[in-house]
Amino acid sequence: MRQAKQTCQEILTMFQARATLEEEYGKKLIKLSKSPLGKDELGSLRDSLDVVRLEIESMGKSHLEVSSKIKDQLESSLAEFNDTQKGKRKMYQYTVDKTFRNKQLYSQQLAKAKEKYDQECVRTKSFPTAKLTLTGKDSSKASAKSEKTEQASKTAELEYQTSLRQLQEINEKWIVEWRVACDKFQLMEEQRIDYLRTTMWNYANILSSTCVEDDEVGMK
Repeated sequence: MRQAKQTCQEILTMFQARATLEEEYGKKLIKLSKSPLGKDELGSLRDSLDVVRLEIESMGKSHLEVSSKIKDQLESSLAEFNDTQKGKRKMYQYTVDKTFRNKQLYSQQLAKAKEKYDQECVRTKSFPTAKLTLTGKDSSKASAKSEKTEQASKTAELEYQTSLRQLQEINEKWIVEWRVACDKFQLMEEQRIDYLRTTMWNYANILSSTCVEDDEVGMK
């Protein structure tokens, strides 16, 4: 998509440069047509030189028209197309990136929950062995602490399972959104290629018409 954006921008820059060149050339031709050309001549030679001046002016106007067509029919349209594609690209990318960031966040939460659960499991397993060496009040305290630890372990397990389920759900959502985004990007790329193909064809036609007019002027 980055290369597609660059190509569109390069074509737009080319249109802008070509329109500027055509405008400058057209203005120079018109200025040239107003320069003296055999003003003291008489007869058919004077008529021929006047025709040359008129044809130079006509050629200048033709190139100014090309500049206007490039600006109005190609440049503005391509700029609008680029802006539209840019907006769509940002929207699709934002959705995928947002879900991906949430996916990373849930991954971190899962890692913490698992670490806590593993620690509670180790503590829970250590109490039955410790109680065997205790009697009386010490044994009662150990039992109470063991129950508390088992409860903490169950809570940690629940948090771990919840985090695992949340990560699975967000991962499935991310996969779906990524596939949708890929389909959208593919459609945009197909539209871009079709649009540029048509645009370049129109560009060639505009230049071709000017070449024909220049040839007609030269033949006169």
